Amino acid sequence: FVESLPQGQGPVKLIQRIGVKLLNVPPGAAAAGEVGTVEVLRLRGDSLRVQAVFQNTGEAPLELKGRVEIRDFSGKTYAQAEFGPFGSLPGQGRALDVKLQARLPAGDYVAVPIVDFGGDYLAGGQGVFHVK
Repeated sequence: FVESLPQGQGPVKLIQRIGVKLLNVPPGAAAAGEVGTVEVLRLRGDSLRVQAVFQNTGEAPLELKGRVEIRDFSGKTYAQAEFGPFGSLPGQGRALDVKLQARLPAGDYVAVPIVDFGGDYLAGGQGVFHVK
């Protein structure tokens, strides 16, 4: 926390405060989620940025981890990058923003984020893009 002091007592006063987050998770709370729209941005050279949103549709806080794969339409994987772990609260969305390097010949490709949130299944999505 940063607070301003009254005139004449110095410019800034720093105060350390410790906060603790408490979550009430009902017994047997369901872990569920899904990946929404997937977008691929072409950066300089062979750099790609894959953006997606994971929506926690269950009743429990989740720890997300996973990977993003770049594939062609035949299923061949050209690149992959891992992400996480980080948290997601019930009923909330969590932005995924993954950068990776992929030397891609001209053609059509799909970016596939795969999210392991600790549930009974993996959540995934896909975004199609074209390389000229």
